[in-house]
Amino acid sequence: MDKFLKSVKSFMQDEEGLTIVEYVIGGAMVVAAIATLFSTFGTDLSTRLATFFSGGADAAGNAGGGTPE
Repeated sequence: MDKFLKSVKSFMQDEEGLTIVEYVIGGAMVVAAIATLFSTFGTDLSTRLATFFSGGADAAGNAGGGTPE
């Protein structure tokens, strides 16, 4: 039992394992942020692009029908 406790204490004091966990958590946070951005702005962007390419509006989202330059 004493050997097991020494192993656990040694593992808890090892900082290399903590670094790997920090990178995993940081990577997960980046993925979550990107997923949130795409889910929030993805629908709006998709709608604007579809409208633009169908000829219904210009790039700023203004309705067509104005005089061409």
